[in-house]
Amino acid sequence: MPRPNCGLSTRSLAELALVVSRVSRYLIDESVIPSTASLRLYWQSNRSLQRHWMIELDEWSALKTFDIERLGQLAARVFTCEMLVRTWSTILAGLDRRTGGDDLTRLARSAVSGLQQIRNGVLSRLLQIPGEASDRMLELDRLRRRCDRWTDLLLGPIAVECGCFEFAFDPERARDFGEEGLIADPASGPHPIEHLVSAGLRLTFIQHLSAESIDELEFVVLTQSILSNIPQQAFHRDGSLRTLLEQRIAASRRRLESRATLEFKSTDDEPAGPSTSTRRNDVSPRKRIDD
Repeated sequence: MPRPNCGLSTRSLAELALVVSRVSRYLIDESVIPSTASLRLYWQSNRSLQRHWMIELDEWSALKTFDIERLGQLAARVFTCEMLVRTWSTILAGLDRRTGGDDLTRLARSAVSGLQQIRNGVLSRLLQIPGEASDRMLELDRLRRRCDRWTDLLLGPIAVECGCFEFAFDPERARDFGEEGLIADPASGPHPIEHLVSAGLRLTFIQHLSAESIDELEFVVLTQSILSNIPQQAFHRDGSLRTLLEQRIAASRRRLESRATLEFKSTDDEPAGPSTSTRRNDVSPRKRIDD
């Protein structure tokens, strides 16, 4: 049975990573701890995507057709998913550093590590493709490097604020980007350079990422688990998201919230260590956003 259309694309994943980066200061400064439900969905959707992609990689290898177009489509989804997951994971680590915990960091570390394994699987299979497809391989490598640079640019300001560069591809590059002060100050509105960053991201990826819908329903759950923790005021005209991007992401949020939540079966894939729900029930002053 074909998977339903989830209304997301690799291009929209990159744009969502930008939105997450721009609201990071509010979340960390206010110690807005994500709800237990959203954290569970974030973990489960990541694990489900990783299992699905590993199966897809194994099938690609078994066919021995060296179909670079099929592998390239998967590579684009993995690279843009990493942009979003690494940016959000840096925020989770920043929240831990602000509140003195470590549960969120361990969850984030597991999510990033799982995607790193899929990334390595994609890159190792690209090396198996015959030389006549070298032009397409170079194109995919350029896409990978673009996604890596933009990931470091987006999470750099967050990492500088919280002191966690663990999820950057290149910590020194992320530090350089972060020192430019790209995070908006809620009291004064967006940093002027943010408008250039927003335009630059769109111009960079509009020709290199597809607007075609992704068929993995897990992406709906992944994005919803993150969007549910972005404050509504960020989407208002006096908030930090005041560009055309605001309208598109806000519309996507409404569509996602209107969909039924994807149900996952309970497995042994739960992260090790103390549960997030236990730690949060012990600390009352922290603000939370419930689904």
